[in-house]
Amino acid sequence: MLKRNRRSSLLCLFFCLYGLSTITAEPEASIADDGGLTREQVLLYGGISYASVYLGALSEVLIPQPYMSYVFAAINLAGTIPHVCIDPAAGLGEMGASIASYGAGFALAAESGFYGDATLSNMFNNLGLKTSMWSDYEGYAKARQMAKSGEYPSDYKPERYSDLLAAPWQPEELGRPSVWISILANAAADVLRDYYSTGGATAVWNTGKAYIGQSEVPIGLGLVSTMAIAMVSYTATGIGEEAVFRGIGYDEMRISLGVVPAKIIDALGFQAVHIPQYVEAGESAATILETVSLGTLDPLGLQWAYDNGGLRASVAQHMWLDVIASVVNYFFEAGVTRGQDTSLSLNIQVPIRPN
Repeated sequence: MLKRNRRSSLLCLFFCLYGLSTITAEPEASIADDGGLTREQVLLYGGISYASVYLGALSEVLIPQPYMSYVFAAINLAGTIPHVCIDPAAGLGEMGASIASYGAGFALAAESGFYGDATLSNMFNNLGLKTSMWSDYEGYAKARQMAKSGEYPSDYKPERYSDLLAAPWQPEELGRPSVWISILANAAADVLRDYYSTGGATAVWNTGKAYIGQSEVPIGLGLVSTMAIAMVSYTATGIGEEAVFRGIGYDEMRISLGVVPAKIIDALGFQAVHIPQYVEAGESAATILETVSLGTLDPLGLQWAYDNGGLRASVAQHMWLDVIASVVNYFFEAGVTRGQDTSLSLNIQVPIRPN
């Protein structure tokens, strides 16, 4: 009973803080006068936050468990400090939501049974990470709005979290060729990849069983659970990762370096930030090279969406790429237990391992 009450209290605290953060998370439509920030100052606000994402990923291979998960979280929370400095109310609200999410994930990882499965605990850790990434974007967007006239193109308009939350469900966004073509192409690639790598041996239709982490569940319930967790986790992933990689990095590099260099650096950087995750998971060098090489196509597709429809289009594409990959992965690989596998793929997460 004590564990159940503790878990319920923890989840209530998480949802309260997370809800509070969304109230304070909407950017103000204010543009500074000529006494505003210089280009260098704006770059400092965005650069610190952008770099924290890479530094956090690097900690996955430099810091041993059980400390790595906490160091990873601390680094990414530190990356939101520029947002707190430039907009304290919104910055502190989102930092609180991130802390609550991380806390829920770490607490659930210590539970036994279904609540202790990595799939569920990683969902909360993923929400913590992606909320901090959204905060990174908001700090940069606020600084850019406060820039002196002439420092940036005058048509800049930061996105609202609520609009990005709705984007994956909007026909206007899904109807863009830059969105639906990439989604269909990646879905076909997901099926071919999983069939090639497993041969169907671990597929739910062959084993007649389904697992979420270590817990066996009915196949239908497993599918519904996988989709529900993926919808929550990958909506946050699409918003957070697109906000940082396309909304800060790619957008800034397009202005500073030009479109082609920006595309190359963003594509390579987006894959590089995932490499420590593959190393920590024990993948071979050959597998990592193959994954990174093929995965470079993903950010190119996301850039295509961003160039044509901004963050709303790239978020819509990103979310459905990850959800479909998760569902395909479930059908092909959930027929056997995967222990503490951090099964939800294609995003940056805090791996949870037993002490």
